[in-house]
Amino acid sequence: MKKKIKILYYGSCWPTNIGNAFVNLGAINSIKLALGEDVDIYHFGGLSSFLFRKHNYPQNNLNISDYTYFDYVVIGGMTQCVENFEAAEIILNNFLKNGTKIIISGGGAGLYNDEEVQKVREWMKKIPIYGFISRDTYSYEKYSDLACYSLDGIDSAFFISDNFIPLPLVISEFNVLNFDFKEEPVLKNVIGEDKRVKTSRNTFEKIIKIGKRLVKKILGRDTSQEESYERITLDMDGRIVFRTHHVPWPTDTPEIQFQKKNTLISDLPSDYLSLYAQANTVYSERIHACIATLSFGNKAMLFGKKNPRLRMFERVGAGEIINKPVKVDMKLLDNLKKQQVEFLSNILTKPPTE
Repeated sequence: MKKKIKILYYGSCWPTNIGNAFVNLGAINSIKLALGEDVDIYHFGGLSSFLFRKHNYPQNNLNISDYTYFDYVVIGGMTQCVENFEAAEIILNNFLKNGTKIIISGGGAGLYNDEEVQKVREWMKKIPIYGFISRDTYSYEKYSDLACYSLDGIDSAFFISDNFIPLPLVISEFNVLNFDFKEEPVLKNVIGEDKRVKTSRNTFEKIIKIGKRLVKKILGRDTSQEESYERITLDMDGRIVFRTHHVPWPTDTPEIQFQKKNTLISDLPSDYLSLYAQANTVYSERIHACIATLSFGNKAMLFGKKNPRLRMFERVGAGEIINKPVKVDMKLLDNLKKQQVEFLSNILTKPPTE
């Protein structure tokens, strides 16, 4: 009997942003497509490592690399940032000592600046990377030379639609709004909207301030001086509107997020995907709400200022997503996904000496 390849996908942090789940599960889907029945793939989260490091007790974290072995460990998402390597350093180095190979699948930058590039390149020289698949061309150009094998790829969340079966709904036409930190657009021509709910500008300003503090705390990027979000009016064309929020924890969620009908706040990615898979259009400030929607062949529009992460959409021909609702060319997306799957298949099945 042929020995199966043993792979660990390492990564999580779903409670703070359910979009991370789309990345994680999409990456796992791509590995399954690459190896089929020839792989045993496991998933272990990185939140514990992050929390113990944050509270200055990294030595007390359960280091899973001390108690198990894998042929490959795969990480993905916003991997090309200093915080990622600092949090994962101990576990990744332990796996390397045991002969495990490290693969970054669908990895990209956090700040997209020269200082970050310099520091991340230093980390990648200390933690050897066997395979690197970028989620945008910028990341490929900055880091591809530091891996044994590299591909200018796409974000792993584009694989989230593979083999997903959405919850069957009795409604055929609806839109979704997904805004956690920005004031949602003004809506018109909505079925069933509760006109009695009024929200003060002060409430939204508090939400925006919370969001900016989180960005600064997690990424070290100060957004306090950025221009305010320009609110627009959207025509819902007589459709019902569902709302989603991607931060299920902590529970001190702003009250405004509970005040409108048909709103979802969940800790299960499948709950969100069932909506994004069947929506006419998803309007969101969240990149991975849009990517998940596009992967199902539906329309999405991203709200916010033009920023480097738009390269993820340009990669699949959806660069206009901040200007209007767009769909992706599914043939183009399928071809890019096939390239990524073939690349994974090739590097995961190479003889041990390579």
